[in-house]
Amino acid sequence: ICLKNKGRTISGYLYDIHGRVADEQTPENIAIGTENGDTIKRLIEINRDVLWDETGLIKLLQEQGYTTNPLKKSQKESTKYNGGYIINYNDCLSAKNGLQRIQLEIDRPYRKEPPLRDKLILHLTWNMLIMGSRYLNS
Repeated sequence: ICLKNKGRTISGYLYDIHGRVADEQTPENIAIGTENGDTIKRLIEINRDVLWDETGLIKLLQEQGYTTNPLKKSQKESTKYNGGYIINYNDCLSAKNGLQRIQLEIDRPYRKEPPLRDKLILHLTWNMLIMGSRYLNS
């Protein structure tokens, strides 16, 4: 992705999707991590509301009935789920290459129960395409 799109502001997207078990501190269905915006800097330069406007990943997920962490734009990401090894430690992933990285931590029922999982897969795929296509040619 980085090599094929070298020189573009946004060279592509990496979604690092993991499972987790909700707890008292983060009871939401999906925790989203971007190191509080550090791994999507170029998207934020284009649109500071990139995750929250009408095509934003968080906004779309919430409209589809999921609870998210963060729950609102003014809230910081959970320090427990705000990013990890995959979105932080790889030469291709450095900010200068334009690859925008988002970590998604999915609560257990949405991974283990087929009707919930299938619906989430459809929603995530659609939402990634909507948000991603808006900025990919920037």
